[in-house]
Amino acid sequence: MTTIGAKPASAAPTAPIGIEDATFGLYSATNASKGAQLNLAFYDGLSDPVQGRRPMSDYDGLVRDWLANGGEQIRNEYTEALANSAWYGSEFRNGG
Repeated sequence: MTTIGAKPASAAPTAPIGIEDATFGLYSATNASKGAQLNLAFYDGLSDPVQGRRPMSDYDGLVRDWLANGGEQIRNEYTEALANSAWYGSEFRNGG
């Protein structure tokens, strides 16, 4: 017999809820100026391997291009912002 309003055991969460994007609320000047262009080029390039028109090995080149054209700077700026943020700062600076 099922009680009305009771959740089945299968509805219980299987993993703790976390932060989907640790950079949410942080700022990167390079991401603000180049992020949309970099992401558009990356995802446009990714559509061909995903749809089978090019080999998936092209993915590594897409990542290299993203990093070389500003992605590495974006990553560095977010890493610094994360280290200096009040929310994450102490754990991040102390290695977790």
